[in-house]
Amino acid sequence: MPEREEILAEIERVLAAEGAPAALRQIRKLFASGDEVAFSDDLSEEREVLLADDDDSFREIIQMILEENGYSVSIAKNGAEAVEMARKKTFGVAICDVRMPGKDGIEALKEIKELQPAVRPIVVTGYASRETPVEALKLGVKDYLHKPFDTGDFLHSVGNQMALAREDRVSSGKFERLADDYLGALKDIALDLERRSPWFSGHSLRVSRLALRMAQDLGLEASRVSNLTVAALLHDLGHLDIHEQLLSKPSTLDAEEWRRVQKTMGKATRLLKPLANLAPVGAIIEQIRERWNGSGYPGRLAGEAIALEARIIGAAEVYDSLTCPRPWRAALSPEEAVRHFQEYRDVLYESAVVSALVRGIKAR
Repeated sequence: MPEREEILAEIERVLAAEGAPAALRQIRKLFASGDEVAFSDDLSEEREVLLADDDDSFREIIQMILEENGYSVSIAKNGAEAVEMARKKTFGVAICDVRMPGKDGIEALKEIKELQPAVRPIVVTGYASRETPVEALKLGVKDYLHKPFDTGDFLHSVGNQMALAREDRVSSGKFERLADDYLGALKDIALDLERRSPWFSGHSLRVSRLALRMAQDLGLEASRVSNLTVAALLHDLGHLDIHEQLLSKPSTLDAEEWRRVQKTMGKATRLLKPLANLAPVGAIIEQIRERWNGSGYPGRLAGEAIALEARIIGAAEVYDSLTCPRPWRAALSPEEAVRHFQEYRDVLYESAVVSALVRGIKAR
């Protein structure tokens, strides 16, 4: 995982390249103190071991050895039990035998790693096939122990993996704090851009709230809803590249001005690039002006080639724009705006999205 300084350097490079001096000053001020997240020297997971083995005598011996050396041990008699324990408790190390009834150790470790990416796996076996070490390596297993093994070597292995688990969690925590701070700064920048214009003030917040109701109505899963709400709040970051006079122009844009506006759709993607976990948000923003029949921009995507999140935000944004005054036109009533969507259902907007929009408007 990149260090804090590397990520900050990349953020500064991107902001400088994007010609966003105000944003750059704000980011520098935010991180000037160099504050880090305070982490306890004794993470609770640091001594927690999950031990899965169907051999009762072996399991009892290993449990005793680990507990005598200060570890807290949770016991599972098979792979399914181990996975279920991992759903309820966080571990530093997971030790699994390969051959167990039902779900084998490799399969169990794969599911445990999905539940707890920071857990460090150790495989123990007396009967492994030639393919087992290969499968273990794919899961990031560094220690593969054949029974019987030396107690000293075993404890050394557990200690090393615990230390690595702690490093991963500390590094992950710092990265998440940095990502949260950067994202918060970008949200402030986006909202500040809107506050400067009487025509756009509050636009992104209203779009985000309506898009959230629509997403929940359509049954979008929680992780996608989270990205959707962030994308809705940041969707107008491209205004950093547009002069305020253009946004307040009392007439429709000419061809050259329209091309300039279209080019701003990639702005958010570039600003979010330094943090890989925010890449899906940038991808959503880049598609919100695409339309169901392929007549939108910048990629002329059509139908389900457009992300559902982008289809939702795109419709919510148009509704909010239509019902708010602009320098070149008066606001439409909610009823007039809905008629626009009904007219262009399955043309500019997906039918299911239009239905969710109408329900979302009524639910306000």
